[in-house]
Amino acid sequence: MSRLSITVIDVGWGDSVLIESEDANGTYYALVDSNDTTNARSSYLFLKRFFERKQKNISRPNFTFEFVILTHNHADHASGLSRIIRNFGARRFLYSDSNPHPLLAQILRYVNRPNARLLYTQAVDTTTDLTRIPFGDVALDVIWPPRRAVDADENKNSIVLSLTLGETSFVLTGDATADV
Repeated sequence: MSRLSITVIDVGWGDSVLIESEDANGTYYALVDSNDTTNARSSYLFLKRFFERKQKNISRPNFTFEFVILTHNHADHASGLSRIIRNFGARRFLYSDSNPHPLLAQILRYVNRPNARLLYTQAVDTTTDLTRIPFGDVALDVIWPPRRAVDADENKNSIVLSLTLGETSFVLTGDATADV
């Protein structure tokens, strides 16, 4: 039987969401956003303890996360992502290709290094080839932003995801505003 678990990590500020999908082939993990890891209530510390409880070796050479997504270019969603990828690894790093931002440039410099624990990096929107992201039995669809619809308000550039398993759906909005 397939299972979908979504954990909103209480970090005090910003968003960080752990997604766990289980099907007959195994368990898959994904992370949407990560706050500043210098805070005692960081998503990194939560994930480290979570995987220790799951008895997963976080220093293993393979990848803990199927994907890590940066919904938009704000520090409260992005500051911890390089550390997350460095310590846990990810098959894919997906991000909103919106307003240039020094923090995104820093993350991209890190993830594009030859020794980064990452296989694939891509900006996504509703027209890219990754509008449906493979994630076990869960249908994970990018439903926002449209192609080249960059707004001066970075929150309106947030990647919005729809996760569906059977007849149950869940929407993750980043910091998308009501009109999005």
